Amino acid sequence: MSPNKRVCILIILLIFTFFNCGCSKQWIISKGINFAVPVVLENGLESFLEETDPIIGEISIASNLKLLDIMLVSTPNNKQILNYAAFAYGAYALSFVEYEMEKAGFSENEELEDYHRMRAKSLYLRSREYGFRSLKLSHEGRKLVKLVTSKKIDLDAINSQLKRINSDQKEALFWTTISWGSYLQISRDNLSELALVPVFKAMSYRIIELDEEHFFGMPLMIDAMLYSMAPMFGGDELKSSQRFKRVSDINKGMCLLNQVFKAKFFCTQFDYPDEGIAILKNILNQDTSSWPKKYNLINVIAKRKAKLYLKYADDIF
Repeated sequence: MSPNKRVCILIILLIFTFFNCGCSKQWIISKGINFAVPVVLENGLESFLEETDPIIGEISIASNLKLLDIMLVSTPNNKQILNYAAFAYGAYALSFVEYEMEKAGFSENEELEDYHRMRAKSLYLRSREYGFRSLKLSHEGRKLVKLVTSKKIDLDAINSQLKRINSDQKEALFWTTISWGSYLQISRDNLSELALVPVFKAMSYRIIELDEEHFFGMPLMIDAMLYSMAPMFGGDELKSSQRFKRVSDINKGMCLLNQVFKAKFFCTQFDYPDEGIAILKNILNQDTSSWPKKYNLINVIAKRKAKLYLKYADDIF
């Protein structure tokens, strides 16, 4: 029996049960969500990544954010929904809100840039909070969250606790780290936020240990971007270059967002303007029509960013 048929049968049974027993409405809703959500979310994520139109992609993910919030009211400890909410809020901010922020910045509309920056920060923090909630479903995760949110950071204790985070918590740790790192990236003018970079690094290293190839090699992409920072923050040209190449090896060069980030971060930090411009032009010239559909939306977003960065290449490089 197909997953969709199983969902339909469950819904019918739940309706029948609801009208023929004393069970509470909340219990019915909770059971329905817990059964149906794995199928819906798995298919939904696949469909989202295969979208080729950025406007449809943006509308679809935005319209589902509140739906996820609503489902979590009835099933607050559903790990899969929490992980998906962490992904959705972070992906929306990174793919669409940051684009508007950057576009406003390049056009020197400071008020609009600040507006979208605050939106992105807020969304990243909501994403991180959902990741924290998912992690806290386990004893190891609860202790980790307590350590990384403490006013007094003990990096040795954090590293020790991260070793106890296993593959079952990988998804929550991954999206928490992505959202937190993205938040720090657009908060570079805040020294108190930059002080948390070592915590973020420790979390990203643990993800690499668990699965460096997760989500098209993005754990290593994070590492490559970290090494693209200034030397005073741990930047290292050789290590950054090696990691960007390793990500391309993992996804066979089909995740163009990796190349966008190399141009934007690596080539600007280590002063390779010609290479950065060449990378962006190559992204725009790539014919991705025959590539696996799972890269569709990521590459649409990558090409849109590449076009924007090329337009303002003199300001970037």
